[in-house]
Amino acid sequence: MFNLDQYIARYPDFPKPGITFYDMSPMLEDHHALTSCVNALVDLARPYQPDLIVGLDARGFLF
Repeated sequence: MFNLDQYIARYPDFPKPGITFYDMSPMLEDHHALTSCVNALVDLARPYQPDLIVGLDARGFLF
């Protein structure tokens, strides 16, 4: 499996102490990383045979 961890930037104590902000923007810049991420999500959802998947994100709709 492709290691996606290297494409997630971490900002400790942001926006306040004790919180770590995880930024997946670097993953969006790499086609192989993004494709691997989407495929991993599909593999996780497939056993449930969903009719619809909704993704909500505070920063916008990325997928």
